[in-house]
Amino acid sequence: MTKNYKKKYFEWLRSAEEAAKNRDYKTAARLMRYISVYFGLINDPSKRREFAAKAGEFYFQAARKIENK
Repeated sequence: MTKNYKKKYFEWLRSAEEAAKNRDYKTAARLMRYISVYFGLINDPSKRREFAAKAGEFYFQAARKIENK
């Protein structure tokens, strides 16, 4: 199971970084949340927290983007 998701982890990370670069914070946050769940499943709590925090930051930026419209 881990091998299949390890490939996905890199795809999600690359896609999240690209989405953030394009100011699509909602998508970036969703992908960071997926990564956080992945690390939770493989029992790596420090990485899980790191990516959960990044997801939270992107959700906050998405909210600010909507608020500024």
